[in-house]
Amino acid sequence: MRRLILTTAITFFFYVQARSVGVRAGADLATTKASFDEISVSDNETGFYIGIFTKFSISDSFKIRPEVNYISIKDLDQIQVPVLAEIGLSEKFHLFAGPRFGFY
Repeated sequence: MRRLILTTAITFFFYVQARSVGVRAGADLATTKASFDEISVSDNETGFYIGIFTKFSISDSFKIRPEVNYISIKDLDQIQVPVLAEIGLSEKFHLFAGPRFGFY
């Protein structure tokens, strides 16, 4: 099932006639905190992410932005597929919101 979804997502990005395609990459900082019976534990890990995205214009101020991202933090590798709505509030300020699907 994971392979089918990943293959479909990658094919979708390369097959569609999108107006813009981009690449994103950067550091991923993860923090884990837990507290049990007055005992607190926290841990920080640093990893990286790399991905591709495209945009589909619905109107001048509203776009759909699907992505496929590979995220690696320590021993955890994950493929994330966010499907974001991009709302342009001004020329240089945009709001993103939407679901994100993760596969380990």
